[in-house]
Amino acid sequence: RLHNDRILDEARQSDGRLIPFLRINPNDASAVAEVERSLDAGHRGIKLHPRSEDFSLDHPVVGEVAALAATKRVPLLIHAGRGMDPLGDTPVRLIDANPGLQIILAHCAISDLSTLAAQGRFRPDLLFRLQGLHLTLPPLRERADLGRLMDHLVATACRDGHPLQWHPHARKAMLAYHWPGNVRQLAHVIQLIAVLAEHDGEIRREHLPDDIVALSDTPLSDPPLPGATTDVEDTGRSMDAIQRQAILEAIARHHGNRAAAARSLGISRATLYRKLSA
Repeated sequence: RLHNDRILDEARQSDGRLIPFLRINPNDASAVAEVERSLDAGHRGIKLHPRSEDFSLDHPVVGEVAALAATKRVPLLIHAGRGMDPLGDTPVRLIDANPGLQIILAHCAISDLSTLAAQGRFRPDLLFRLQGLHLTLPPLRERADLGRLMDHLVATACRDGHPLQWHPHARKAMLAYHWPGNVRQLAHVIQLIAVLAEHDGEIRREHLPDDIVALSDTPLSDPPLPGATTDVEDTGRSMDAIQRQAILEAIARHHGNRAAAARSLGISRATLYRKLSA
């Protein structure tokens, strides 16, 4: 009850951005009464979570809740993601028994339901009842708004109102990464680098995880590092040797502090160690 009241309060303060859905556990003796109370208070939908609350859709209270949802003209949202037992015919029976009932099977499209239906592994009639607007979200690496999303997440992650700016090299590395974990991975990485860069005011390559930096590192044949000499006497030396010498000189200038040396050269620590061992 307290949780449902809090959700309703948050929705009322959101200027219409949040739609309150009450949540009940059919195993509770007061479940139906709580649905009636919450709907009368202003909730605009009902959520059921069979896996976390250990019940099946054949539970008798689910039928009563479905009838209330149909009468009140509010949607019944059922968490139907991974870890759930097969739903079987139950959603169809609930809809047939309650004209006007709108059921939302949340997270059920983690798999391609059209393909499963064509293979005979998902009921076509249920697919047609569930199917509405079909949105295909491209992987993060293919999204044109990746830069704007990075900026938004950085602004959100900044603590105490201290803004962070992107160094161009760090931003380029982030944009070039393939992001196998999509938005969840991006958000986690940005939370981490925002903490690391908090006192610098700028996100640089040394703040990025090594795997992101490694994939964006320039080849060993790149131009010399800052501080590397290109005088005539160096023309017979390899680029690797010139870069190594620049790194050693930077380390000496920073009294053995390799992290500071990497920052002064504009490279990551991973790159510094790689070039030293080349």
